[in-house]
Amino acid sequence: MHSEYNDDRPIVRDLIPGDDHLFAIGRLDAYSEGMIVLTNDGDMAEKLTHPRHEHTKTYKVTVVGHPTPEDLEKWERGVWLDDARTAPAYIRVLERTPKMTTLRLVMIEGRKRQIRRVAQLLGYPVYRLVRTQIGKLGLGTLRKGEWYELSKEEVDAMQMPADEVRYLRRKRRIIRVRTSETFKARESRGTIKKPRPVGSIIPRDNWSRARAENASSERASSDQGESPSHSSEKPRSRAHSKPPVTKHGDSSKKRPAPRERQRTPRRKSGR
Repeated sequence: MHSEYNDDRPIVRDLIPGDDHLFAIGRLDAYSEGMIVLTNDGDMAEKLTHPRHEHTKTYKVTVVGHPTPEDLEKWERGVWLDDARTAPAYIRVLERTPKMTTLRLVMIEGRKRQIRRVAQLLGYPVYRLVRTQIGKLGLGTLRKGEWYELSKEEVDAMQMPADEVRYLRRKRRIIRVRTSETFKARESRGTIKKPRPVGSIIPRDNWSRARAENASSERASSDQGESPSHSSEKPRSRAHSKPPVTKHGDSSKKRPAPRERQRTPRRKSGR
């Protein structure tokens, strides 16, 4: 892995002895810190990491500047990132200094560098990012580079989402309802045009009925010893086919001269 990316920095797997394959619950970039759990249980790792399970991860984020309540509300509702809206988040201000703000952030999804990208998009770059919890399992007094084996009680706590998950699920339902109502309102006003159907102008049910009637008539004619209607038709001869279309710029084929219009003398009316 190190030779492939030309990176000789140590990785989390190097801290654990043994050669067994381990799944990582939660990823962190090189500039972030906090808790990562390694396990050989693939089903549990999928349950705790996939967004559809809505499992919580808690972070302590220090950003440059002082986010306004409006910006924090945008962050909580979700912003557009990679052509998709981010899931709702729970954000509370922990501390403010003259130049920075520390936030408590609870999320139910984790895209690549999502926190840093959203904060940068809102105008507040991340100064420090620490993951403090996975579910209800906290980092505690564990220092950077240290590890230990979890007990059964700690594993159970890790699989329980934080209490803020109720707020996040309610927020997601409200956003979906408002989005649906907005779409219906715009559709009723005519600002959203429905896509026109592609294909035949005949309605689908009429088209199916016509095909069924045609098939039944062909079966009836074949039972009487007659050939189907489409096979009895003679192919069109070349004389009845349309003449080839030539371009106006083709000098090899001359266009026929226009026919002169015959004018009839106008009769004078006697008075």
